[in-house]
Amino acid sequence: MSTENVEVLTNVEEVVAEQGTKEEVVETVESTPVVDKTKKVKKDIYSQVGYVYKCENLNLRAEPTVDSKVKVILKKNTMVLIAPELSTDTFYGVKANGNAIIGFCMKKFIKLSTER
Repeated sequence: MSTENVEVLTNVEEVVAEQGTKEEVVETVESTPVVDKTKKVKKDIYSQVGYVYKCENLNLRAEPTVDSKVKVILKKNTMVLIAPELSTDTFYGVKANGNAIIGFCMKKFIKLSTER
């Protein structure tokens, strides 16, 4: 038996003396989820909303360059989620089509939702 188990059993004995039967306390201890605080929570980097404007068909590209492969064409007024951390001076890092497509769109054709 590990030291942790001994400590838990000691705590169970103390709680039994104060609150109820050993079976009830053991059941509560065993059913309480253990949270691993060492795991980092993944932050969603797509923190802004924008819309395609000033353009009927906007290229969503694989890389933030005009020569990069076009992954999909977005229609005017399509909503995109923007990742400021992935963005450059001229391109936004975006997710579109219900998060199915990730890539880059030129900033001059995306209007932030606060500007709409």
